[in-house]
Amino acid sequence: MQMKAQEAGDASAQILTKESMGEFVEELKTNAQTEIANIVETTRSSPALWQQAGMHELRRTLYYATQLKDRLWLQEAQYTQIMRGLTVEFLRRDNEGVMSPDDVLYISTHVVISNFYNRHLWNRMEHSMGKWTNYENIDLASIKALSTKLFKTRRGCAKETLDVRRKILNAMARRVGTLANDFDLPSLLGVLQCYTVHD
Repeated sequence: MQMKAQEAGDASAQILTKESMGEFVEELKTNAQTEIANIVETTRSSPALWQQAGMHELRRTLYYATQLKDRLWLQEAQYTQIMRGLTVEFLRRDNEGVMSPDDVLYISTHVVISNFYNRHLWNRMEHSMGKWTNYENIDLASIKALSTKLFKTRRGCAKETLDVRRKILNAMARRVGTLANDFDLPSLLGVLQCYTVHD
């Protein structure tokens, strides 16, 4: 009898947890959409805000824009406006030589996994990634994070992104070889698997 009561209690808790989780996700969606709408409106009225933002803020905006679009929480017009604003600012900072190699890899990865095509940005990022010596100090965490994103989005990716994807991996290849002994085995296998599926 006691076991049946416990099982019933566990089942009720599970149902409540699922309902609560659904409400939580819906609340997250609403909050995210509100924040995005604010960013879109603010940057539309004051485009100079892109220039005033720190690089970490631009990277975070890029991350959320691509993630929310993937979840279909972002309207196409909002996504396009944000990505265009980011593209102009990334190109400006690259012209001024203030983008780090880590910034180049991060931006390139998020742009290609979201299939956002801008010829000027892609050409600039590809050119930057051709200077392999710039990427000899990329940290382990960045390699693991970016290779994981590239691996998970490889299936079904747009064919035109493959060349850029390979250039991102090529830019990190020498550093991967240097840090090979510092990876735990599952992470190392994951990175190698990412290179294999892009070969």
